Amino acid sequence: MLDNILKYRRWIGVIAVLICIWAWSVEILGWTYVCPFCRVQRTVIGLLGVMMLFPIYGHWLTRYFAATLGFFGA
Repeated sequence: MLDNILKYRRWIGVIAVLICIWAWSVEILGWTYVCPFCRVQRTVIGLLGVMMLFPIYGHWLTRYFAATLGFFGA
């Protein structure tokens, strides 16, 4: 499972960024309820997606930042 995530991490990152953009556009257009918790979650999804696109995913600082953002978004 983890091998597949690392193998396809760029595609997963692109999908996460697209989900983030879509979710923000739905809120900006007024099609959904404005929820501060949802804003945090969609922002964290986008930031983690961008982090997955960087080539330094194995560095300890990147992993620490990703874990901190993931905890904050949960």
